[in-house]
Amino acid sequence: MSPSRAPAGEKAAGVDPAVLAWLLAGDVSVQYRVRRDLLGRDERELASLRARIPLEGWGRRFLEARDPGTRMWGGGPYMPKWVSTHYTLMDLLNLGFPGDHPAFREGVELLLERFLGPDGGIYVAKTVRTADVCVSAMVLSLVLYSGIRDERARRILSYLAAHRQPDGGWNCFDVRSAASSFATTLSVLEALEDAGKAGLAPAMELDRLSRGGEEWLLARRLYFGLRSGRIANPEFPYLSFPCRWKYDVLRALSYFARAGRPFDPRMTDALALLRGKRRKDGTWPVQRKHPGAVHFDMEKTGGPSRWNTLRALVVLGAYGKAAGVEVS
Repeated sequence: MSPSRAPAGEKAAGVDPAVLAWLLAGDVSVQYRVRRDLLGRDERELASLRARIPLEGWGRRFLEARDPGTRMWGGGPYMPKWVSTHYTLMDLLNLGFPGDHPAFREGVELLLERFLGPDGGIYVAKTVRTADVCVSAMVLSLVLYSGIRDERARRILSYLAAHRQPDGGWNCFDVRSAASSFATTLSVLEALEDAGKAGLAPAMELDRLSRGGEEWLLARRLYFGLRSGRIANPEFPYLSFPCRWKYDVLRALSYFARAGRPFDPRMTDALALLRGKRRKDGTWPVQRKHPGAVHFDMEKTGGPSRWNTLRALVVLGAYGKAAGVEVS
C-alpha cells in the first residue's frame, strides 16, 4: 500500500487515514462501498458515484464480457464457474452495480426463466430432480437486488422457509433431516436479510427463520465443529473475495454486521482471527482464490485487498470493541 492522505473531510473513527485514502483511491465500486459501508454516506449522496460503476473500471469490464445476443455471460446461465451469468451477477451485486440496470435485470430474468420451479426452488442441474437450496438463496438475493418483488420472489422465499432443517440451518441438498451446512445456512441468511429490507414478508416471520440459522452458526463459533471443537473446514479461516458460494469467517461476520445483530461472545474467536490477519500496513490480504475461470482478477491473491480491508474494518467497527480486538 502506498502512503497517501485521505481526501479532506473524509474520516472514519478508528481507521488509519492512510488506509482510508488507499481505499478511496481504488475502483469506483470500492469508493462507493467505502463511502456507504464505512463512512455511512446516504444513498442519495452517492447516486452520482454509483451511476459511474457501469461506465468505468471493473463494472464496465464485466459489462463488456456479456454477449448482447444471448444476454448471457460465459456462454451459460449457471456454468461455467465463475464466468457464467449467475456468478457474474453475484460479482456485480458485490460491486454495488445498479440492480435496475437493463443488463443486470435481463440476466436475472434469464435465470428465473431457465431455473425457477413451480415449488419456488431453483433447479440448475437437469439431471437432478431436487432444487439447490444454496443457489435458490443466491438467486433470491439477485432477484430482490434487481427490484423484482412479484410472486416469483415470494415463491423462492417460501421454498427456503419450507426447507429449513430441524437443527435450524439449511443444507444445499433438498433432503429433509440432513445436517445443515455452513455455506448454505449463510447464503439463506443473506437472502432472508435481503427479503426483510425488501419487505417481501412480515418481519416477525423472517426474524424467526433468521434466528434459527444464526444460532446454528453461533453455536459453532462461526467456524468450528459443534462436537469436535476443531475447525470445521480448513478453508474457513482464509479470506477470499469474491466469495462465490464459499464460506469463510469474514463473510459470516459481515453478514451479522450488515444485519445489525448485537455482539455475541461466540463471535470472539472469529473476530480475533480476523484481527490477527491484519498486515503491518493496516490492510488485509486476499488469502485464497477459488479455482475456476474468471473474466479478470480484481485483486492479486496474497496482496493487499481493498475489498477485504473494507469488510474487515466494517466488522471490527461493529464488534471489535466489545470483543477486545479493536483495530487501533
